[in-house]
Amino acid sequence: MKYFDFISNSLAEEFAKRMVHVDDLLYCVKADIDGEGNYYDVYIAFTKDTLHIISGYDVFTETKKNHRKTKSRFSVRL
Repeated sequence: MKYFDFISNSLAEEFAKRMVHVDDLLYCVKADIDGEGNYYDVYIAFTKDTLHIISGYDVFTETKKNHRKTKSRFSVRL
């Protein structure tokens, strides 16, 4: 399997919700704008049988202790 960079755990969870195992992906690319011109993260991936497109954005939360932002989940845009 080859990826543009890496697939985060939150994105892997979104694939899993769609019954897609990231180990079965042959390739995955990322775009930063969808087909309608909206600025979202768009992930295009395929297995040997299917094509998958997930668009949305990473949601970050700030911890009160050290005021650092950490990625907490991937919010899917339908």
